[in-house]
Order: sequence, then C-alpha cells, then structure tokens
Amino acid sequence: MKTHCIHGHELTGDNLYVYPNGKRRCRVCHDGHAAAKYRKEHKEVLRLRQKAARVANPAARKDAERRYKYGIEPAVYTQKLEEQSHQCAICKRLMETPHVDHDHETQQVRDLLCKQCNLALGFLCDDIAIAKAVVAYLERWKNNAPSLNTT
Repeated sequence: MKTHCIHGHELTGDNLYVYPNGKRRCRVCHDGHAAAKYRKEHKEVLRLRQKAARVANPAARKDAERRYKYGIEPAVYTQKLEEQSHQCAICKRLMETPHVDHDHETQQVRDLLCKQCNLALGFLCDDIAIAKAVVAYLERWKNNAPSLNTT
C-alpha cells in the first residue's frame, strides 16, 4: 500500500482522505483540487462576492492597498494623519484624500500630501535642482511680470 501521494505528502493520520468507495487520497491534494474545482465552477459568484466586499468596505481596501504598496500599517497611517492635523505636509491645506508620499529609490514613506502636491513632486522627479529652478522661475515672473495693459 502507498505511503505517500505523488506530490510527496504522507498518506497517514489527518492527511488521509478516504472516499466513500474506499479510495484513499492525500487530504492536502484533495482539498486543493476541491477548492480549484469550486473556484472554476463558481467563478461568477465569487467575482460578484469580491466586488460586493470591495464596495461594502472601501476603507479596508485602501488600508490593504497602502500596506501592500508602501508597507504602512493602518495605525501608522492614522497616526501620521493626526500628527499632520489632516493637513498636507507641503501646502498645509486640509486634505480630502491624503496621498502617501515616499522616496522612489529607498521606498521610505515620508509624509501625507494632497493630490496636487503629490503630483507636483512626481513631475519634479524628486529632483531638488529642478524644484529650485521652478521656484526661481516663479519668483522672477512674480516680481517682473510684464503689464498686460497696452493702453
């Protein structure tokens, strides 16, 4: 009698599944096959269930997304939000939807930013020289703005 399944699992104790007809099978393989068969046969039901779960709890989805993308736990995110008084770390305006700012090279999470400031940093490629050039440009045009009145 076989002692292991074709995948190397032992056919003893809790890992032994016996069919009603007496056939023996590894429980790990049986459960995996049964789960795959269920997923295949109920694909649409599972898809609708997942969609309903996403709609029902978008905060949990956002927490999971931040944990996956940035490695930041919900408690740390909430703490950062409280420390910043729900204000953008750059422009100090109240944030509707805070964005997690991070260093693209080291993946280190920095602070929470509003959408506009986060996009601005992205467009500047986190390059301080470009940021300084932008500031100089804005200062030059603010102080030396040509008059539009020609009359």
